[in-house]
Amino acid sequence: NLLTKLVGDTRVQKEKQQAQELCKRLGYLPLGLQLVGRYLRKKPLLSLDKMLQRLEEQRELLNQPQLTVDIPLQGVKAVFELSWKELKPTSQRMGEFLSLFVPTSIPWELVEYACKSLNWQELDIETANEQLYEHHLIEQLLEGEPLYKIHPLIRGFLQAKLEEAEHSNQFRQAFATALVEIAKTVPRTYATEPGIFTRESFDSVKDAIPHLEELVQNLTDAIKDEDLSQSFSMLGQFYRVQGFYKLYQSCHEKSVDLLQKRLGKTHPSFATCLVELGVSYLFQGQ
Repeated sequence: NLLTKLVGDTRVQKEKQQAQELCKRLGYLPLGLQLVGRYLRKKPLLSLDKMLQRLEEQRELLNQPQLTVDIPLQGVKAVFELSWKELKPTSQRMGEFLSLFVPTSIPWELVEYACKSLNWQELDIETANEQLYEHHLIEQLLEGEPLYKIHPLIRGFLQAKLEEAEHSNQFRQAFATALVEIAKTVPRTYATEPGIFTRESFDSVKDAIPHLEELVQNLTDAIKDEDLSQSFSMLGQFYRVQGFYKLYQSCHEKSVDLLQKRLGKTHPSFATCLVELGVSYLFQGQ
């Protein structure tokens, strides 16, 4: 039914057996069918039989042992690779860059801001968005809203592409730079009065918080030494104003450990993190 909706009843009925085999190859996974449906819709002269052949050829080209135990996943991976080849190089790079963001909620305004340090042209960014959406590699959370999500499987494929790319470190650093710059827009304080920081303090940056969490949890190697303390500070304060004191404490415990390893115990930023960790204890009555 989903494949019919995507490519049309006439096309499916003409090659019903091949349509059934196509669904089977993809393990009846909606994501796989969405990808193959979008691919076929762009190629009205491509038969379903030929599509099956392309999937098999692509699967053999991949030749990845880790996927051999999961045939449906191999099928989705093969369709992804076919869609990937349809993208312009700029769209491919955008896909790789988006894999750094938390996949559940990506504000496009944040993406555009982060792209500034990569010196990408506005038209290229817009075209990349259109192509990725057209190939079902990104989805809108709400119609008409510039807020997107990426399926976890698609994100995994895009992350693998980024790992293989020469510009991997450059993209990570651009991602980190953008979020650190946003973190610096929030005033910093070590005062213990709850009124100093409020939820309103973070209204302008709240959409960036999940991505800052991703940065400090998984991509700290991309953060410059001089920006480490600021990144953890903003995230910790965000937890504090919501009353998430255990997260507040955990955030600064990690920052203390990381800064000690990277900067040493005599660095001023290490002392700053100790102060913030102390404040996290104080708020819990410790």
